[in-house]
Amino acid sequence: MTLAYQIARSIPDTLPSIARALENDPLIGSRSLQKQFDALIVGPLVHTNPSEPDTLSRPLLIIIDGLDECHDHKERILALNIMFDALPHLHGRIKFLVVSRPEYDIERSFESAARQLEPHINIIGLLGDLQAYDDVRIYLCDSFVRIKQMHPHRKHFTSGWPSDDAIDKLVEKSSGHFIYASTVVKYIENDFDNPQKCLDIVINLRPTSRNPYAALDALYLSILSSSRTDHTLLGNIFSIVTLDGQFCTKLTRDIGRLKSDRFMECVLLLNPGELRLALLDLKSLVGLSIPSYSTLGFVEFWHKSFSDFLLDPSRSGEFYSSSARACTAMAKSCLQLLSDGTELLVR
Repeated sequence: MTLAYQIARSIPDTLPSIARALENDPLIGSRSLQKQFDALIVGPLVHTNPSEPDTLSRPLLIIIDGLDECHDHKERILALNIMFDALPHLHGRIKFLVVSRPEYDIERSFESAARQLEPHINIIGLLGDLQAYDDVRIYLCDSFVRIKQMHPHRKHFTSGWPSDDAIDKLVEKSSGHFIYASTVVKYIENDFDNPQKCLDIVINLRPTSRNPYAALDALYLSILSSSRTDHTLLGNIFSIVTLDGQFCTKLTRDIGRLKSDRFMECVLLLNPGELRLALLDLKSLVGLSIPSYSTLGFVEFWHKSFSDFLLDPSRSGEFYSSSARACTAMAKSCLQLLSDGTELLVR
């Protein structure tokens, strides 16, 4: 439905066909993904004769970012197969850019489809791609220009900061991954720290392994270890967020209240507002977001790679997050409240 809406806005000539599909089947939104795609996207695009000659002269690009973050493997493969099946019928009017980490099931689907739809599918691997390194360099340079212009400490920057050598080292450490570069920038541009000191810390970090994300792991550990918040408390907070994510995929969205600021402060015996303070040093990794539909703040990880890092004890060490740790922390707090005669009420 969302794609159909965007297509109708981008190509107004498709609107009558989309409206007709909705009139013919008012319950189309509850039909299978395949039927929705055929009726609301393929049909309107195939049968539309644009009033303006150049309307469909260039294909419409639809970007699907982070496909690997769809936890239901069957659903994400179904979405891919629907796109693959539609490509020959769309006559080049739509191009899909699917961005994902190289999960096995996604790679297998693309490789299989590429053999059958060779003219329509192009697989681009970014690991080791020299262009990716150049793009990271441009991003870093632009970000440092902004930091030098906007940071409260800007009057005290030394001349020529950061050096070309420092930029080169950051680009090398990134291994072409924007996730590393963006985390570094968020860490350095923190208003409450000296950017020059933060950059020196990042530059001098030494990865302890040769895996592709070793530099990112070292950065995560450095940021977490330097936090003024008790590390056990941080591990418990992260574990509850992890537990919430696991429940959301298996039960109901309402379980999302587990990671609300009000719930966490109750079960972790924190005073109102202390959760925000506990996360203050970690703005580059995690934060509290308040959706428009709610008065609650929810703890959110800015990158899925941070969640993956926390779920691997060999990478995250004392910050390792697990459902067992979350349940243990909450149980201890609830027993403490009961022994104190305190009523636990979270709404």
